[in-house]
Amino acid sequence: MKKLILTALLLLICSTAQAGISVCYDQDGKVVQHTLRGNPIPGCDYYDGGGNYDTVRNLLKTVQQKYLKKLNNDPVEMSSAEKVAVDDALATFLETQFRMSQKANFDGSQGVYLRALVKVLLDEINILRSQHSLTPRTLTQAKTAVQNAIDTKLVDE
Repeated sequence: MKKLILTALLLLICSTAQAGISVCYDQDGKVVQHTLRGNPIPGCDYYDGGGNYDTVRNLLKTVQQKYLKKLNNDPVEMSSAEKVAVDDALATFLETQFRMSQKANFDGSQGVYLRALVKVLLDEINILRSQHSLTPRTLTQAKTAVQNAIDTKLVDE
């Protein structure tokens, strides 16, 4: 009896699962999500075995998602120039995030050591500046100088 119930349950599960492909796009036609098997995802294109199913499946299996776009209602691989543009945009985004996080270190709780180091060095520099009748530098000026060095990549190696 248990075997019969398990078999019936297995057949029920298999009959409700589908082997289609869902492909979801953003407003610019870039692929943002896809599944290679399963039920349709609401709001996404669905391929269920007919037409160009094999072409779409092979494309989704072999090309990185970030290099896919919608053209004539189907996903296609971007051109080389489009791929370069995607990579450049990602590199710019990551560079910006990195620089912003580095500049934020000065103000955050993790920046206590950095602020203390800058303050000690600034005090020493100001002693030398006073010997030459120069105005002392402030911590705010030092912070601005540090942020500018980060932005202009003066300290990158």
